[in-house]
Amino acid sequence: NLNELMKQKGIINDDFLDKVYRRENISSTAIGNYVAIPHAINKDTKESVAAVAILKKPITWYGDKVQLVFLLNIDSSSTENVKDIFESFYELVSSSRRINTLIKSENYYEFIKNISL
Repeated sequence: NLNELMKQKGIINDDFLDKVYRRENISSTAIGNYVAIPHAINKDTKESVAAVAILKKPITWYGDKVQLVFLLNIDSSSTENVKDIFESFYELVSSSRRINTLIKSENYYEFIKNISL
């Protein structure tokens, strides 16, 4: 569970998942291209961070097929910070070729190498 991993590291607090669910109820965070970016914007967070899950098989997420999930905890101390983070993720997920490469990553190190390309 991505939420539990982030909690264990002390990055998020107990109400983070609640914030993510509330955000998801406003509008789906599945953005096409097999990607979902569930997120919460926090005032009381230590840092902006992403946890990533590559699913073995795509799932249906509010009508879209999703196989790559980026769970974001966004530090809201600066609105520029929020904008920059979303622009970076949009650039990353707008390429089907890049997403396919990320999904096919065999391990953490390969994923990091592929995301940095």
